[in-house]
Amino acid sequence: MLLMRNMSIEYLRVVFISLIVLLHILWKDYGGLNVMPSDQSVDGYMQLGLTNLTSLGVTGFILISGYYGVRLKVGRAVSLWFQTTIYALISFVLVWFTGGGNTAKGLLDAPLSLFDGGWWFITDYLILMLLSPFLNAGLEKTGKRHLLFVISLFTFIMYGAEWFHAKDSSQPLLLFLNTYLVGRYMFLYPISFLSKHKYNIFLIGVLLLMVEPMLLHGWGLDGKMKFVGGNFNVLVLIVDMALLLICLSHKKLGTGNFLTKNVLAVYLIHESGIGRSILHESVFYEGKEFDLLYILLVVGIVVMVSVVIEEMRKRLFSGIEMKLINKVEAFCNLNFGK
Repeated sequence: MLLMRNMSIEYLRVVFISLIVLLHILWKDYGGLNVMPSDQSVDGYMQLGLTNLTSLGVTGFILISGYYGVRLKVGRAVSLWFQTTIYALISFVLVWFTGGGNTAKGLLDAPLSLFDGGWWFITDYLILMLLSPFLNAGLEKTGKRHLLFVISLFTFIMYGAEWFHAKDSSQPLLLFLNTYLVGRYMFLYPISFLSKHKYNIFLIGVLLLMVEPMLLHGWGLDGKMKFVGGNFNVLVLIVDMALLLICLSHKKLGTGNFLTKNVLAVYLIHESGIGRSILHESVFYEGKEFDLLYILLVVGIVVMVSVVIEEMRKRLFSGIEMKLINKVEAFCNLNFGK
């Protein structure tokens, strides 16, 4: 029996991964780092606004995971390890052929790529999966007020204390956990005000996300820009919450397709060693003129090429992957029970 999914949410995940690719391009090659305080051009302001807006991608991905919940699945963990190892090996070989990388170190690092934080999002997801039996059991016994207190405390640490003390650390694992809990709260205790005003909150929030960095830049406060972008901006979380509710209100069931089923590969491929090298050195080399249409075209190509590569990987290695999963699951069932 095919698993039916809400395709509105599945395509939202595609939008979020596209925003992540766009974020990495804008942050590393344009608006995030390269807009000088003296740059008062239209392109400069556009780069800053778009860079901030694309921060919706990472938080949104985690929020969806929180809403639907994460469960510890041995097969899923093994599949993640196998997938990251294959892509780390492919990336190493391609980098090595272009004259870079250490042979022995590259071969040894590949099987550890899931655990070393290079793909931090996947590492944090694995940690959350491993903790999920305890986390989910705790959530079942935690009342609404207690859960709200925990979220409020984490939110203060993530967004309030960091801003006040001017710390330059994104704390990705804490971000992951806090956003996951917010998603669970939305599922367990629907927020009526947010549901009622979701469209207005989303539209106003998007506008503010665009305007915030522009205003700081215009006022000469570029040093505060890091607190507006990404993890430090609670408005990103609020806008993502509204957007999730909008998509949930337009439910359309389906089984998915090659695009929605291979979203994770887009992240792994474009953030691999060879992916970063091609994207940020060959395609967007230093001094490359800002052209939004060209950038969006590259993002679309990256997404499509990545899902095609992932389909090829599945066809080539699915048999080996399934045998490995079956053996590990059998070992776990034999030694630890379900």
